[in-house]
Amino acid sequence: MKIGGFKTPLWNACSDDDRRPVLNCAYVKDGKIVATDVHILIWQSLTEIHGIEPEQAKLIEGKFFHRELLKEMSKCEIITFTEDGIQFVKGKIKGTFDYTDISEKYPDFEALFTEWKPEEKSKIGVNPRLLEKLRMCFSNPNSTFALTIGANNSHIKVTSRAVNQVDEMGVIMPVMLNENF
Repeated sequence: MKIGGFKTPLWNACSDDDRRPVLNCAYVKDGKIVATDVHILIWQSLTEIHGIEPEQAKLIEGKFFHRELLKEMSKCEIITFTEDGIQFVKGKIKGTFDYTDISEKYPDFEALFTEWKPEEKSKIGVNPRLLEKLRMCFSNPNSTFALTIGANNSHIKVTSRAVNQVDEMGVIMPVMLNENF
């Protein structure tokens, strides 16, 4: 059984394109962790989804976690967040990971969740590979999701209520379809 750390494979939502290093990372803000590769975004509660104690959540506020760091952390049996780094136990090995140092500002993901005004009906599509990628990041990938179209068809909010009726949210960028579809 894993103790501490993150419970979902968030690295799947991080970009692997080094042109925008900030998108290679998940970011912690206001008790939530967010990861995006521009095409999808996942936003999860540290306490409700990941079971992180409030004191631990405060220690990682404003921290970045590179996708490779997230993968390595998932292989550890015990994770403890400290001010100086991430203490881990992996088999007989004990050590410390450093938090990811990024000077870029994380994208304004909160703006995607503030205004949800249904627009006039138009044809938009969802890339099933992106929906599958986002699904694998949720704490219960087998739950049913609600899809809501954002203002001006700019994004699709994906909500899951699989864990104790606590919302887990994600965003997928839509594919605009032509009139002949």
